[in-house]
Amino acid sequence: MKKAIQRLKSKLNVRNCELLIGLFILGKGVWLYHDSHYFIYPPQFQSIENSRYIDLGLILLGALLMITAFLAPYMRSTKRKIQLIIVSKVFLVLAGVVCMVLALLQITHGIFTPFYRMGHSAWGDLIIFGFVYLTASDA
Repeated sequence: MKKAIQRLKSKLNVRNCELLIGLFILGKGVWLYHDSHYFIYPPQFQSIENSRYIDLGLILLGALLMITAFLAPYMRSTKRKIQLIIVSKVFLVLAGVVCMVLALLQITHGIFTPFYRMGHSAWGDLIIFGFVYLTASDA
């Protein structure tokens, strides 16, 4: 099992992982933008949780993470390349925070409301958070 994980890690470099994470965050933002009544608990925060600004922020974060990961190898100036890599790592940390917040929010929905469909999304967000953690620890 450990050798299989090492083989998988050797095939996935940091750039490809950042592209996949950015694609996931972008997809999550588009999905939440499409479903404007996804979050219902707690009721007093429903308007904040379903805000279009948060959804657009997720779309922007995913797109920026993918763009910075894609452009880093093509920078000729070493100074610009280092700056772009640092910005990419900041976006990666923000993606990890977003995944963990979404997972915790969906777990509270699964516990306190009868909507168990959010459990699958919470597991997906936790898996992506683990993926972000492994990518950030390798970078």
